Amino acid sequence: MNATIPHQRSIIEQASDAILQARARLLEYVVTAAILLAVAAVAIGANPWNGQTSSPLDLLASYPGWGSQVEKSEIRSQERSDALDARLPQWTYARNELRAGRLPLWNDTSAGGDASLLKLTSGQLTPAFAIFSAASDPARGFYFSVLFNLFAAGFGMFVFLRSHLGLLPALFGAVMFQLCGFNVAWLYWSHMLTIIWAPWLLWSMDGLLRKPSPGWFSLTAVSTALLLLGGFPFIAQLMLGAAILYAIIFAFSYGNSRPALSTWQRSVLHRMSLGLISLAAGFLLAAVPLLTFIDWLQQFSTDHRSAGSFLSLTDDAKLLLWPWAFESPRVESSMYVGSLGAFLGVLGATLFWVRREKSSDLGLFSLAILLVSTTLVFQLLPVSVLSWVPGLGMNTWSRAISLLGLGLSIGAAVFIQIIVNRSQRFPVTARFGMVIVIGIALAAQTYDQFRYYRQFNGPTNATHFYPSTEIISYVTSNSGDFDFVIADTSYLVSGSLGGYGIREWFAHRFKTDELKRLLPNLVTDPFTTATASQIPAQKIRFEADEMELMNVRYVLAREDRLLFNIIASGTDSNRAMKPLPDLPSNKWNQPFIVPPAAHVNSISIRFATYRAKDVDGRISLRMVDSQGNTVASLDKNAEGMIDNELLRFVFPNTLELSDREYSLEIDYQPGRNLRRVTAWAGTPKDPKRTVRVNGIAQPVSLDFFIEGQTPLSKFRRVMSEGPVSLWENQKSPNGPYFTPHAVDPDQLDSKSVVTTYYSPGHFELEYGGDLEGYVVVPMEATDGWKVTVNGKSVRTAAMLGVMPAVLVQGPSRIVFSYAPESFRIVNLWLISMAALIAGLVLWAARRRSSEKNLRNI
Repeated sequence: MNATIPHQRSIIEQASDAILQARARLLEYVVTAAILLAVAAVAIGANPWNGQTSSPLDLLASYPGWGSQVEKSEIRSQERSDALDARLPQWTYARNELRAGRLPLWNDTSAGGDASLLKLTSGQLTPAFAIFSAASDPARGFYFSVLFNLFAAGFGMFVFLRSHLGLLPALFGAVMFQLCGFNVAWLYWSHMLTIIWAPWLLWSMDGLLRKPSPGWFSLTAVSTALLLLGGFPFIAQLMLGAAILYAIIFAFSYGNSRPALSTWQRSVLHRMSLGLISLAAGFLLAAVPLLTFIDWLQQFSTDHRSAGSFLSLTDDAKLLLWPWAFESPRVESSMYVGSLGAFLGVLGATLFWVRREKSSDLGLFSLAILLVSTTLVFQLLPVSVLSWVPGLGMNTWSRAISLLGLGLSIGAAVFIQIIVNRSQRFPVTARFGMVIVIGIALAAQTYDQFRYYRQFNGPTNATHFYPSTEIISYVTSNSGDFDFVIADTSYLVSGSLGGYGIREWFAHRFKTDELKRLLPNLVTDPFTTATASQIPAQKIRFEADEMELMNVRYVLAREDRLLFNIIASGTDSNRAMKPLPDLPSNKWNQPFIVPPAAHVNSISIRFATYRAKDVDGRISLRMVDSQGNTVASLDKNAEGMIDNELLRFVFPNTLELSDREYSLEIDYQPGRNLRRVTAWAGTPKDPKRTVRVNGIAQPVSLDFFIEGQTPLSKFRRVMSEGPVSLWENQKSPNGPYFTPHAVDPDQLDSKSVVTTYYSPGHFELEYGGDLEGYVVVPMEATDGWKVTVNGKSVRTAAMLGVMPAVLVQGPSRIVFSYAPESFRIVNLWLISMAALIAGLVLWAARRRSSEKNLRNI
């Protein structure tokens, strides 16, 4: 019995040592986590408890639609609109639905409606969105979601690197990756929500390959699922490729280090198989949103997407260095990781062959990542050579900057570890000095990356988070469940008003071919990109029948740029024109007639400058009635005149005209440059009212437009706020409507259709009429919608190719319900998940049993 005492003491001592070591490592991780959290907070630079949040909300407040309501702040980057017109409106909508107790499967504000929570690219199945939704204040929630993403990126890289390297090298690489140019530029997009899980995937994959266990398997599967749920498939593909590449390098290293082990091939195959199966398990975890995304994407054409990169090695590699990276930073080309970091990263990657170094395998991995990323980012190979690789044939290769930042961060940490290892042969004082030097390098690197972060992001006032204005409040208070608006560039990019729950047909998202063919009927040439629209006020087609058919109830636009409700014009602009005798040598008088009780907002005349671009002086316009009395006069600086373009004279207040016969007198007083100007004239619309030059009638009429309203006008001005006005469509049906088989925009019957229940993914209508025809719902019901009429499932027709039209033959109860097509596999998914969990439990039980048997030997 005495012989067993030393053995028992030895176990106790070993356990005590293990506990002490675990506590030291835990303390190290806690302190490092605090450091990286502080780095993220300093980078953002905002105090969420003092009315601040993170950019890019500064950009929102700089636009005229909000400018009169909020105080301006410094705009750090103009290239941040996607977050404001797509990501944040979608998140705000989903947050509001969750807080109202509803699952946000469908977003009714986004371009006629779109999948929401389960759409992979929505980013709504991420911790960042959970944080945003949980916060009582959305501006504060946005701050903490950004903080979390930065922290998760940095701490994940530290955990991965620390499993191979010392404390300081791991911390250096963590900060470098946390604030790398790709993360800084794409901070608010799915790119960031995806890439933050890359180091966690590498860490868990490394643990699984070295010590196969149910725990490491589960961590790898969860990391894979989080990577996929980040919502940017191409970035996820690149990072999954990096994880597989890491596994291959591990296999090479494992076999090379065990030449005498006869079973090493079997061991490597076993570990590699577990790694691939764990990745597949991650796909299983994310199967429902993955299938929802696949079904969703099949509705749209992706022909606009192209492969390759616009960056070149000779011209753009310098963006990795100061000062070039700071000269004109752009989101798509942001690759700066700090000049010192880039230099050390290349050194670490190229010195991987240093023997007897624990970090050599990591250096080889870094080199491999850099070779792949450099090839893609700078398109060192033709597109035709790599387009066969899934994902590379339809994505911008410059997004591989994400891999570049990852590889350089790992390479820099490897190089510092090599220096630390070599310093071990030096005296203690020299080693201490080396630690100080590395600390200074880390501080300098962090400061450099802070400076670059500020090129794109920074603190802003929390009141800029979709602030309320008089116009927006009016629209939200008076809009029905199916009312849409069109907003011009005063409100950034279409979709921004989705942050208030306002529906926009032009909201930023993928659009079906049918919708893309229809939208130009509302706005001329509406698409700025394949998915986004910045709408100039003058391109809005107020007269279009689709304004009623698509239930566009409000237009928000700058009044001085509107060209609509033309109540009088001089000529047919499609016919040949000629210039009038010039001003100021001559005098012009143009008679015109207006409808009864007309209200005039502006007058536009097409001038010509004889190609001169430096016209100065003053140009004046006087309106006189049939008795020769001056009704109104306007004076305008001629410097704004552009050759062959309309020059617009806007009345400060709407001009109410009681007479019908009027004329315009135009005069020009040249400035220093003594230029002369003319105007275009053509075939008159009214032959009785042609232009008079020096009192003599001419056979032509000025090319002019008088804009305003008459009692028959569709749109009426509700209010103005600064330069922006709100216009209401008086013929809008204000919701679903009935129409006979022959559609007449002037005879839409909305009174016979009543919405008895509404939520975004389920609503019920009652048609109370006796006529046969269609009940049309102003929305785009894409895949996943089911419709019943009086309890029977029906297929809908498509009004204008987009909006669901339900055939009715008398009083009917109509029910619309949405459920993603992927819901079909939920039961199968649950069974598969149960089988996976059971397998992991069985594996864990067998593993514990084997370990117990080994201890008893």
